[in-house]
Amino acid sequence: MSATAVKDWHSGMTSLLLDERTAAFVAVDDRGFAGYIVGWESPVGLLPGVGARMGLVGDLVVDMHNYRAGVARELAGALKTEFNRRGVTRLAAFSLRHHVTGQAFWRSMGGIEWLDGFWLKD
Repeated sequence: MSATAVKDWHSGMTSLLLDERTAAFVAVDDRGFAGYIVGWESPVGLLPGVGARMGLVGDLVVDMHNYRAGVARELAGALKTEFNRRGVTRLAAFSLRHHVTGQAFWRSMGGIEWLDGFWLKD
């Protein structure tokens, strides 16, 4: 890790969270932190026919040490509602190919398989 990695991450995350295209929700109750979700509007269409605006789920985290049933569903629902309020009616969530729990969650939310991805690094 570079000497500035934490500072660079913090700077980038701060910029993302302050961007008007970003939406973020945190679930907290009397037991403390339960989870969070961050998403943003894509400024361009990802595929022909998808439209110029699409919501992307960047991160969904549930605290498994302090688990509450339904918190992930509530967070995803809040993000979807916020994007709908903005006129964004399509939401993409990516799950690793072998992450069966994540895939099952997004299917339970009405998601359908869309595409496989590749990660390219220098």
